[in-house]
Amino acid sequence: MRLSRLIRRACIVVSVALCALFLILWALNSRLSFSISEKHGVLLQVRHGTLLLAYFRDRPAMAPGFHAMTGKESWDYTCSFYAINMPSYWLTFVPLWFAAMASGTAALLFRRIHHHLLRKEYMLCASCAYDRTGLKSGACCPECGAASLEPAHT
Repeated sequence: MRLSRLIRRACIVVSVALCALFLILWALNSRLSFSISEKHGVLLQVRHGTLLLAYFRDRPAMAPGFHAMTGKESWDYTCSFYAINMPSYWLTFVPLWFAAMASGTAALLFRRIHHHLLRKEYMLCASCAYDRTGLKSGACCPECGAASLEPAHT
């Protein structure tokens, strides 16, 4: 039980952190472009509100390391999804607003599931979080009058 609670909390924290990261990158990249590449041909680039994920099979895209560029180079994939899959490389373009929205939605869903399971685990009322220990199974909540989620045992 404790491990699943810890995993649910970690999912919430990771989703919120990703959402914050995407929003910060979206705010910063109007003035700067960022690129992170490594020697095996993997490239992560943020430019003009778009996240580019690329993998080059034959050679690296650029020198390994972190690169920051000023100025605006032309890039036409700012508002749409775009994917290119060739024999020697693949590219995927994802708008940062979508990445931020998706990770924020995931954080909200994880939080809702986590709280629902916690209330069920600690026998709390689903609507007001009243402690239902000691009440008969299927009885209404004495605090708010909400019906029990568990069926009455006969």
